[in-house]
Order: sequence, then C-alpha cells, then structure tokens
Amino acid sequence: MKNKIFLTLTLILGLFLLPFSPLSATDVMKTQIKVFDDNLREVKIDFDAFPESFRKGAYLDFDDSKKDIIIGAGTGGGPQVRGFDHNGQWLGQDFFAYQDNFRGGVKVASCDIDGDGENEIVTGAGSTGGPQVRVFRDRQPILQFFAYNKNFRGGVNVTCGDTNGNGKDEIITGTGPDGGPQIRVFNDQGQAIWQTMAFHPNYRGGISVASGDIDGDGQADIVTSQLSEGQAWIKSYQVNDSKNVISQFLAYPSSFEGGAYVATGDTNGDGKDEIITGAGEGGSPQVRVFYENGQWAGKQVFAYNEDYSGGVIPATGDTNQDGKEEIITSPAPKAKLVKKCERNCVALTIDDGYSNGGSFETMLDVLKRRKVKATFFILGDAMQGRPATIKRITDEGHQLANHSYSHPSFTRISEGRMKHEINLSDDIAKSITGKTTRPYFRYPGGARNARTDQVIQSIGYRHIHWTADSYDSRQGASRSSVISHSLAGLRDGSIILIHTQSRASASALDEIIARVQNAGYNFATVQEMK
Repeated sequence: MKNKIFLTLTLILGLFLLPFSPLSATDVMKTQIKVFDDNLREVKIDFDAFPESFRKGAYLDFDDSKKDIIIGAGTGGGPQVRGFDHNGQWLGQDFFAYQDNFRGGVKVASCDIDGDGENEIVTGAGSTGGPQVRVFRDRQPILQFFAYNKNFRGGVNVTCGDTNGNGKDEIITGTGPDGGPQIRVFNDQGQAIWQTMAFHPNYRGGISVASGDIDGDGQADIVTSQLSEGQAWIKSYQVNDSKNVISQFLAYPSSFEGGAYVATGDTNGDGKDEIITGAGEGGSPQVRVFYENGQWAGKQVFAYNEDYSGGVIPATGDTNQDGKEEIITSPAPKAKLVKKCERNCVALTIDDGYSNGGSFETMLDVLKRRKVKATFFILGDAMQGRPATIKRITDEGHQLANHSYSHPSFTRISEGRMKHEINLSDDIAKSITGKTTRPYFRYPGGARNARTDQVIQSIGYRHIHWTADSYDSRQGASRSSVISHSLAGLRDGSIILIHTQSRASASALDEIIARVQNAGYNFATVQEMK
C-alpha cells in the first residue's frame, strides 16, 4: 500500500565528491539491478533485467504486496514490463504496456488503487509518447487516461501513494522533458484531484515524482526533483489545499546540472520515510539518503562503477521483511529519446545571436518554412537583448548551445573567467527558455588549446568546431560567396557555420538548404549527429 518511488531527475555527487565523472566515462551499461541493504553497505541481490546487449537503462518499482520488483524498458526500448521476485528470479509474466513498436520506454509504478491489498501496475509512456497513463491488473488494462494535453510528446512519470487517507493509492504524475513542471494527482477513476507547479514555470527539463510519508502524519506526501537540464533540487509537499512545502534542498553541488531521480522509503524502521536520490546523466552513479528536512542521513554509495555517467534510478522495498526497506537501483535511461541521423548528415550551426535588419528573424522564418532544425551557439549578451527571439529558438525545436557571454578569446583569459563566461551565458539561457545549453560549446573565434579544453570539460561541456566556414563576417561577403563557402567540401558529417547578424547569410540560407538537400544530405542538430 505504501508506495514510494519514481522517477526522474538526476543528481550527482555529494558533499565530498567531484561534480562530474571522468572524461573517459561511459553513459551506457547493461541493465544491472542491484538491491542494497538499508545502510547502502552491501549488495544483497544483483541481476540483469534484460539481455546484456540491451543498454538503454530501465525504470523500476517494488510491489510491496507481492514482494516483487517491477521493471520497465528504458528510452529506446519497446514498452516491455517485466517482473522479478525479491531474489531476482524472472517471473515469466512480461507484457507490452503500449504498442510494441513504441520506442520511448515505459515508466512503472506498483499501486493499490482500489484498496484491496493487491497492487496493480501503473505505467506512463516514455519520451516521444503522449502523457498516457495506463493501469493493469493481471497484465490486462483496466484504466487509461492522459495526465496532460494528449498532444504533448515528452511522456509522463508516475508514482502512487495514499495522499488523502482513504485506503486507496492515488496516481501521481510528473511531466517529462519539454513540459512545464506540473504535478497532478488522480483518483481511481482517472480524475485529477490535486495539482501544483513544482518548480519555476519556465523549467522544461521534466520532473521526477515519488510518494511516501516523510513527515510521519499517516498520509503520503509527494517528493519531486528536477529531472534534467537543471540543478538537483528536491522539493516535498503535503497534498492539501495549502500545498504546504515540507522541505526544499539541493541534493548535489550547484555546479552539477544533470538533475536527480527520487524515491522514498523507511530505511531505518522509524515509521517515517526517508528521501533517496540517484545521480542523473553526467554525474557519477551516486545514491544518497536524506531525512525529510533535507539533512543528509549519512548514507551514500556509488551504485555502479564510478566512471559510469548515465544516471541511476533508486527505488525501495522491504525485500527481506525485516521492517526496513532496502534500496534498489537501476541504470537510468536517457531522459529524452534523441533520434540520431544515421547517414548523409549535415549540421547547420548559427552563431552569436545579434540581428542586422531582421537577419536573425529571417533565418528562423526560413528554417521554419523549410522544416529544418539548426543548432544555435548564442552569446549570453545577445540573449539578454532578444529574449523573445531566443525563446523562439527552443520553441521551434532548434538546439540552443553555448558561445560564452561576451566573445573573449579563451586562450587569453583565466580559468575563472572562462567558467564565468560559460556559466553566466547558461544561466541566462535557462532563465529565458528553461533549458540548459549543456553539453555543447563553441569557442569564440575557434581559439582553443589543451588548457581551455580541460576547463570546459570540467564544467560539463564539449567543444564543437566547424568544417565549412561561410566567411559571412568578412567585409564584402555576398550571398553567392556565402553559398560557395558554406557548401565547400560538403560531405557526411559536415558542420556549416553562419552568423545571425549576416544579411548575406540570411539571404543565402534558403539556397544553402536546397542545395544540401538536393545533394542527398539530411540536416541534423549537433545532438543528432553521430
């Protein structure tokens, strides 16, 4: 009956740990499920949820009525739900929660929504799916509804808890990436009965939701966290008309912006649930335990090898029935399903963010008409002057990346200045769009060396150069010269550079797009390039 977990957000490193994994880190691994003791000192059970070749992560929860572990395939996998007993033995009762060709993954929660003492399985569609929630009993659907606008394609995160003391679990949802940070609570008929905005309305990284009685009043509270593209803020609520905030705290250093996954569970047997966090993508796979007020409980562990940086999802369950809940972990799926361009791929990159006679706006109009997505490396200074235009970049599906704040030569400035330039620009981007510019950065003028590379990597960025410079910033640049230079050496993997303030490039853009496509190439954002 007591439910706790679910997903989303990421957290990383604790008080004494580095905020990012080593540069050699990997963000994929097999779906190794681990059950730790309540003190995070010993692995009690260890098994693979899917074949070793499946390396897309998994969602999970614990069925406290049957003492089983419920698994959902991660982003990029089919919507397969699997069950394992508390010893990690497969139960042989798999099913697909959605159409079997859906590849956004499936979020899972175990909930007693009718109060009969036997848990149902609640699922949420993953990335690229509509926010559809489904409830299954004996692998058969008994209820389904859309938690948010059915046209939203960021998916939905799910958990359950008896928030009103009526003896039934309510279904609790949080938006996936690209949606506003809205929590909703639904009754057993799929009717919304409570909602709140968990974080700033502009935040668009998705939210993780968990439920448990963290304040000991006998009713389930809601714990949520920023899922991605933001700091690892944790926030807990009482579900009442006042929407009382129980606590709000940062689970990991402010320099980490991978978010956090959350769960709840009574790991010490005192009758109150603790808050469990798991580091998100980009951080080491650290799991930590906190009391309801945000105080660290002195428990933490690296759930997997320290060089794994894909994120870790926690859950809890009393697997050995000793009155204390063990902590269960899974490698996290990607927060968003990014479809990679497979071949004949060209990235159009557009720098700076200033406008000359409407040149910037013209470029956006051309891209929209042509249905082409570009990557914009924008200066923080330019963002401040054109917030509506910057918002349009992300609203229309383009990728926003970092180009520093004021365009200094990075080889001539200090480490502190480099970090300030990048972080300030990222803060401005997040304040306007709700999205981080990580992990892509372009050096002003392309000036770089080993020292600068080490600095930007230490704060979570990687450098993106270009293969074809349009030379549109040169005096006398014309429409024809921009076209010629942009298409020079066109090949699979080309990265074209133009600037927002170039009227010549604004005039040439439509022709550049047409020639690239007519040559058999596909446009992709930097993130979509292999």
